[in-house]
Amino acid sequence: MTPAQTVTVKLTNDDGCLALNGGALIYWHKGGDVDVVSYPRPNKAHLRAALYDAREMGFIPRDVDSVLLPSGKVFSFDDA
Repeated sequence: MTPAQTVTVKLTNDDGCLALNGGALIYWHKGGDVDVVSYPRPNKAHLRAALYDAREMGFIPRDVDSVLLPSGKVFSFDDA
């Protein structure tokens, strides 16, 4: 058995919005509109939804349930 690998996903501040791998994190509204997730005061529900979507789309590994914000604070987005 090999030891579990820890993957650290770090978000960046790109001109006042959170970005992952150079692309802005996007929150999809039910009506079809989209917003970027702002920083340094993100709407936590929007951030959680955007990170969950990024994981579902393969931009974040499936076993990752938290990210490192630009401030160095850990943000958990898994409801479990």
